Amino acid sequence: MKSVLCGIGLAIGLALWCASPSQAATISNFDNGRTLVDASKGTSLIGGGTWLNGPDVVTGSVKRQYRSTFENGDGTFASSSDASASYFRVHDGATAVLKVARSKALSLLWGSVDSYNKITLQDTLTGRSLVLTLGSLKGAVVGLGASLVNVTGFAFDRVEFWSSGNSLEFSNISTQALAPVPVPAPALLLIGGLGGLAALRRRRPGRACSATHDA
Repeated sequence: MKSVLCGIGLAIGLALWCASPSQAATISNFDNGRTLVDASKGTSLIGGGTWLNGPDVVTGSVKRQYRSTFENGDGTFASSSDASASYFRVHDGATAVLKVARSKALSLLWGSVDSYNKITLQDTLTGRSLVLTLGSLKGAVVGLGASLVNVTGFAFDRVEFWSSGNSLEFSNISTQALAPVPVPAPALLLIGGLGGLAALRRRRPGRACSATHDA
């Protein structure tokens, strides 16, 4: 019976694995230094989500402390609405944790990317994680402006933002939830077959009939 239960567990695990997207993540970023995005959506969570441990919400820039994600590399803003737009930040060893529906894509505006910034995507279902650092981006202007970052091909339901230094600034977070995927037919057949075997093992064998012969 134990082996049957193990088989059923294996089948369920196979079904969950097949329902997950490929884990070959693609990370891209563009508009380094100045990114033209909708500043009014700075603190929006497009696609939904809940802060388990929230970041600070700030506006503008404070020299040597934090720089707005909507600021140009030279310290100017495209408009007064950009200058007054709100965005998120974590600093000095703090971690902000965002819980989302299990998703397959993430995009955000990452401001003044530095070596002491880190963003981690986690999949609590499989235990996998994907860490984004300065080295993950191409051509990012260190400490200036912002990069619009996109991540695809990695399933996640939790995002952590961490900075050991002055600040990690970010805004315009957007996630794309995974569509429900039906359990593959082979896995269903395997589960059904193992269930039938389990039922058969529970049945007690009947007594054999004995025949008598006349002397």
